[in-house]
Amino acid sequence: MALQQRRLRQILWAVLAAFGVAALASFSKGGYLSVGLELAAAALIVLAFRWNVQGQVFRASRLMLITLMVGLVALMAANEGLFDEAALALPAILVFAGMLGSRRLFTLLVACTQATLVLLFVLHQTNLLPHSPAAVDLQRLIMMSAILAAISFFVWLLSHDLHRTMAKLESEKQALTESHARIEVLAHRDTLTQLPNRTLAKDRLEQLLQARHGQGLVAVMFLDLDNFKTVNDSLGHAVGDELLCLVAERLGSRLRTSDTLARLAGDEFLILLGGMPHEEEIAVAARQVMEQLGHPFTLHGLDVVVTASLGIAVAPRDGQDVDALLKNADLAMYRAKDSGRNAFRFFDASMNENVVEHLHMASGLRTALAQEELQVHYQPQFDLRSGRIIGAEALLRWKHPVLGFIPPYKFIPVAERTGLINEVGAWVLHRA
Repeated sequence: MALQQRRLRQILWAVLAAFGVAALASFSKGGYLSVGLELAAAALIVLAFRWNVQGQVFRASRLMLITLMVGLVALMAANEGLFDEAALALPAILVFAGMLGSRRLFTLLVACTQATLVLLFVLHQTNLLPHSPAAVDLQRLIMMSAILAAISFFVWLLSHDLHRTMAKLESEKQALTESHARIEVLAHRDTLTQLPNRTLAKDRLEQLLQARHGQGLVAVMFLDLDNFKTVNDSLGHAVGDELLCLVAERLGSRLRTSDTLARLAGDEFLILLGGMPHEEEIAVAARQVMEQLGHPFTLHGLDVVVTASLGIAVAPRDGQDVDALLKNADLAMYRAKDSGRNAFRFFDASMNENVVEHLHMASGLRTALAQEELQVHYQPQFDLRSGRIIGAEALLRWKHPVLGFIPPYKFIPVAERTGLINEVGAWVLHRA
């Protein structure tokens, strides 16, 4: 609204100046009727100027347009009709109406312009207006120059606003494009390493599976850094983030363009290999990954050695959909950790059975604590010299109501993984 108000003020000044020049030219030639019409129009333009200053922009623009239309038609009828130079300003009125007025007012002014032309034509044909223009004199030149100057000023304002609007639209378009690019990065890229995230990795894996067409193998490698938490806790999160970036850079440097390296979360990475001819090639690739991570990383003057546990699922043997392959690769990675870390393992069906057994055992262990299924057995300790009993070693046993005695080497690791080991230890100390 502020821009429209400013533009209307500028146009009103230009129109007022044009009517002033026209009044002076008509007065010098003795055309007092024209002078009266032009001064009356100028007075109404002054009123429109006042309304515009008060913020009544639409009311002021409507008054200006009606004044211009009525004033120009009256001047043409009072002078030379269709030969009058005032006819030059009729197209400008329509442009003003399109820019400043409503659609209804624009339509009304178009109809009035057409009707005016027809009426003046009839007046010429009935000899009420002259059939030929008057001689060209200085007044005509001044009038035409004033009208042309006013119209040129308006066209300059219009083109200036148009260029500025186009530049603003282009800037907004560029900002929107950059915003979409940032959204794309946030939606499909890891903000730290700029690697594909889980969403994009799953999409890439889906594409690899669809492109297989029954030939070749697709390898899904789930990689987890073994001692990353130690680095994070001892050297700080900033150094930990730097390490993750270096790991991503080193892993990505040896991959093919068709392969995908993604960061899933924390210190977990995913490597997708497509078009592998046989599992031996996948094993070679896994060894290369382990070798790459075997070289120290230099962090703030320190050589940090990082190892990794790698689980591998192979399509189509270990699954033919994305979720199954990711789950199986994850299980294989945990098997690699259980086997001593710094190793890789291929998925096999027994891992699923172990997971089910682990879940049942974890659930049963909670029940065992609540229902007194755990037992403490004491093994005496002898002094070999005297043969006397000098103490006893407390041994924990679990007597399951269905499975019978479960050895410690099975349920103690489960207790450690699930966090129940503290409750179990407290129970043993209390019972012993």
